[in-house]
Amino acid sequence: MTAESLQRRSPITALSRLPEHLDLFACGDDGIVYTAWWEKEFYWSSICGSWKPLAGVTVPPRAYVSAVARKADHLDIFVCAVDGKVYTTWWSQTSGWDRQWRCLGGEFTPGWSVSAVARDPESLDLLACGIDGYVYTSNWTSGKHWSSRRGKWLSLGGSELDLLRANVSVVSRSSNILEVFVCGGNGRSYTKSWSQSSGWSGVWNNLNGKFPRCADISAVARTPTHLDLFICGVDGRVYTCWWTQKVGWSGITRPWGCLGGKLLPGATISAIARKPGQLDLFVSGRDGHVYT
Repeated sequence: MTAESLQRRSPITALSRLPEHLDLFACGDDGIVYTAWWEKEFYWSSICGSWKPLAGVTVPPRAYVSAVARKADHLDIFVCAVDGKVYTTWWSQTSGWDRQWRCLGGEFTPGWSVSAVARDPESLDLLACGIDGYVYTSNWTSGKHWSSRRGKWLSLGGSELDLLRANVSVVSRSSNILEVFVCGGNGRSYTKSWSQSSGWSGVWNNLNGKFPRCADISAVARTPTHLDLFICGVDGRVYTCWWTQKVGWSGITRPWGCLGGKLLPGATISAIARKPGQLDLFVSGRDGHVYT
């Protein structure tokens, strides 16, 4: 893949399955998913060669590629193809990339984002907004098929939130709990949770705030008892709220905290917790520079 094939500003997905290894994924203008990787001893694969194509499924230019490392020797990636269905393929240390893309069904906007999370090394969960404005989920556990391959994606509701073209954020703060976040058409943030013992909660809880319609929410779990959310407001400033096991969500009882900034309203924020007491944020400013 060349620079010309990325002229549409394809989103880049990055992950680290080992401390000395990075993997990148992007969709080219030719509708093919590509990957490049870095290792400490060998540097970037794309410098000495080219990006490796993962052909076999056609996706729209600028399509999102979701990737997750459920263990150090295994990668799974997901895309929403031109037919609006979700497809997956994977890589393992022993056999390399699988040559086929498996269809997981669904009815989504072609090229739209699918959020993937590994609660533990033997389970995966996918979430995405459908073309009807509902949030849908599919799951996989070792030794079983994807739940959506033999049936339909499970609906988590949300039509009343006006979620067309919204991205879904999901985080796992422990192996038996999932937390899902969306920003509705009214600019307010909502959450729903899943637990191993009781399944999905029945309603979407309102976390308040006032943001651009369907703005991206960045969620991070820095400990099993602490969550942080970040979103860019209509004024171009970054806002945050948090949850602790003892107190609950700060956004329900008081205004979201303002972290400043002069960004484009609704700009996507990347957040990471590299240790329990450390958070890092990254965002592209109005001037095209990256800020942290």
